[in-house]
Amino acid sequence: MQAVIFDMDGLMFDSENLYLQANIAAGHELGLSVSKADYQKLIGTPDATMRAFYEQHFASQAQADQFIQLTYQKVDELVAAGKLKVKPGLIPLLDYLDAHQMKKIIASSNFKDTVESFLKITHLDNRFDQLVTEADVTKGKPDPQVFQIAQQKLGTPNQETLVLEDSPAGVTAAYRAKLPVIMVPDLVQPTPETLQEVTAVVPSLDFVIPWLQQH
Repeated sequence: MQAVIFDMDGLMFDSENLYLQANIAAGHELGLSVSKADYQKLIGTPDATMRAFYEQHFASQAQADQFIQLTYQKVDELVAAGKLKVKPGLIPLLDYLDAHQMKKIIASSNFKDTVESFLKITHLDNRFDQLVTEADVTKGKPDPQVFQIAQQKLGTPNQETLVLEDSPAGVTAAYRAKLPVIMVPDLVQPTPETLQEVTAVVPSLDFVIPWLQQH
């Protein structure tokens, strides 16, 4: 492999869990019915997809907007309280890629300022060559656009560009971009469809280095 494309939330950081906690807490505070299952449907998808879901889920757009705003506020509070944690295996993997002169890029459905903030908080803001975020795409995962843009920035061949993902939506996006993809499940396990699309499934980022050494 010449390059690795990283998803961010749920893969690099334990942030999907923070969003889930904030989601449930915001619903409880506003007296709205939300569940873990609802949130799991949205993992890996962009803000626009989430907004469309909750606008249908709740009684009004205003209610959905209030819920989403409060969710983001609670995520900010959790991050400010030091709850944002780097996933096991990430730092050794980045060190390995650096040692082998492999390019690294983030391709995330999250906002650019959030991606940059998370990287700065965790002191990883100098570890990636480039970023692709929600601001760079017109279509979110499972559309392949975010990975196609990332690969174009890298300038590496498909078969030499590995994607790391934690969500079925992200795996599908990588598959549609014709890129090999390893799934590291976080809050959602691979579906039967995911297992047909994925190159490999590993329990943590610790297992990516051995995979790279064998391929």
